[in-house]
Amino acid sequence: MIRLTYLVMIATSVSVLQQVVRAQELPIPIEEVQTDAEIIFSESIMPMLKRNCLACHHEKEAEGGLILETIESSHNGGDSGSSVNIDSPAMSLLLTRTTGEEEPLM
Repeated sequence: MIRLTYLVMIATSVSVLQQVVRAQELPIPIEEVQTDAEIIFSESIMPMLKRNCLACHHEKEAEGGLILETIESSHNGGDSGSSVNIDSPAMSLLLTRTTGEEEPLM
């Protein structure tokens, strides 16, 4: 459940990225997820990843070696190392790249 919460934070930042980039407000501030509902990867996270990430980060293409099709492959990371840092979520490469805190901006 904790891993899914971090993926929700990351996916949420991806969904607002275009708006923020236009306004040049980088890095994107991270908002705490406010929900009592169970977070289900296939229902809450995967649709955002499909819209924003999977065109380049899927098993057949895997740009930068990163595959974001499953929780497991998301945690495995890519050529730059692990994409999710469970101990320090704010330092997760997936998060820092989607918020604009670290280059390249995704």
